[in-house]
Amino acid sequence: MQVKSNQNMFEPVHMPASLIQRLRSLFTTYRLYRKHITGIKNRIHSLCKQELMPFTKAYIFGKKSKTFLRQLNINPQTDFQLDLLFTELETFEASIQKLTRYIMYPAKPYISQIDILTSMKGISVITAIALIADISDLLTISGIPM
Repeated sequence: MQVKSNQNMFEPVHMPASLIQRLRSLFTTYRLYRKHITGIKNRIHSLCKQELMPFTKAYIFGKKSKTFLRQLNINPQTDFQLDLLFTELETFEASIQKLTRYIMYPAKPYISQIDILTSMKGISVITAIALIADISDLLTISGIPM
């Protein structure tokens, strides 16, 4: 197959700015940690239901309830699991807080866009940053400065 010399064989690929790439990478870890937290909470809730303690998730994960559940002395196996899972949950939640702060730092150049997005009801700062990281390609390709 012959190709004329002035004909492009490949379509150009747009690469997002390195800052956006780093933000996307951080959000990949953020989503992974969120999935772990959800799985841990589901397991704790399942253990409570298994032991005929039909507490709601809102009750189980309240600050006072965590301590209460860890001190119930249900049986050695369940107590061990609950202690292990609550410890892991606390670790992941602390890591999510660190990760959230770490995400906010490189997002400072986008403060005006973050302000606009957070002015809408239900949009948190972290959600605004995630939106900016996700749609930056569209805006750049459309000629809207990011």
